[in-house]
Amino acid sequence: MLISAAAEEWKVDRKTLRAEKGSVLSNDGRSATYGALAARAASVPVPAQVKLKDPRSYRLIGQTTPRLDIAPKVDGSAQFAIDVKRPGMKTAVVLRCPVFGGMPAKWDASKA
Repeated sequence: MLISAAAEEWKVDRKTLRAEKGSVLSNDGRSATYGALAARAASVPVPAQVKLKDPRSYRLIGQTTPRLDIAPKVDGSAQFAIDVKRPGMKTAVVLRCPVFGGMPAKWDASKA
């Protein structure tokens, strides 16, 4: 549908276009990102039959990809939402009953 949208927009044959790395590319050098084509692609009719990609041409599926988030988590440099402290920031927590299955004796949520 993205290729069809690009073909309509550029007034070229769909067969001269290819989808690659988040963009639709033409043989003459034009390109458009999937995001740029999304609105137009939404108006293209959904095909009844879709030709699936040959698994031998897969680039990502079945490949090991590096986890870029591991090193900062291990060395402590990663910052999470709980780590953020702002001037004057207040923190609220819900106190839980220390006994499994227990219920609080009273609860006053008026200041919250």
